[in-house]
Amino acid sequence: MRRSQEVLGLPVMIRSTGQHLGIICDLLFDSDQRVCGLLVENGGWWRQKHFLPREEILSFGRDVVLVESESSFLPYDSSNLNLTGIRTGSLPLRGRTISFSNGTMIGEIEHVYFLEEMGMLVGYEISDGWLNDLRYGRRLLRTKVPLCWQQETILANGDQIQIQEA
Repeated sequence: MRRSQEVLGLPVMIRSTGQHLGIICDLLFDSDQRVCGLLVENGGWWRQKHFLPREEILSFGRDVVLVESESSFLPYDSSNLNLTGIRTGSLPLRGRTISFSNGTMIGEIEHVYFLEEMGMLVGYEISDGWLNDLRYGRRLLRTKVPLCWQQETILANGDQIQIQEA
């Protein structure tokens, strides 16, 4: 299980040559709430973003993500892809509120947890404001079923989740 914050900022390299292709700037999720790819930014004055499909990733290491070749990347056009990012897109996950289906607010999403081998989203790190985060710490909301992603909030069924200290 990996935390999104551990992956953001990792370099992407070609396995055979070690050529640096860019830095991961976001995780992208499809409508089934699975990691379908990464948003990779290459440096320079005009930073370009490219989509790296999950199927093209050879290794999801602790310090680097390896791909076979530069042809693994696809052009990224947010208007053509119906994807949700952690930090990018029209409705990023970070900062969205999570509420129980009865209307009780749990908190705001700071990070997500996922299984890199399967691309499955398995948890959300919840903030209750910076003061409460300092006093009590953040909470981890674990789920085995996809939550209901709506426009500005995410709904969770109380019997389908587990909340613990992060």
